[in-house]
Amino acid sequence: MTIKEKMGFIMDNESPTTFKQAKELAKHQWDVIVYLMDQKKETFAMYKELEDHHIKLQAFVQKQMIEDHKPDKLPN
Repeated sequence: MTIKEKMGFIMDNESPTTFKQAKELAKHQWDVIVYLMDQKKETFAMYKELEDHHIKLQAFVQKQMIEDHKPDKLPN
């Protein structure tokens, strides 16, 4: 069962009528929670990587702008 299917099952069975159904709902809820926590960790790691890349890119662009505006020869 995929996470999306588990989420659908949870929403479709919000009010369990048996202990077995409640136990199954709890299992699916836990699986979804663990999945979302993993996604959060992965998303944060990707954000940090992107932020580091952005800082390097910004430094390169600033350096390039300085290089592009340097005069080729000093005026006489």
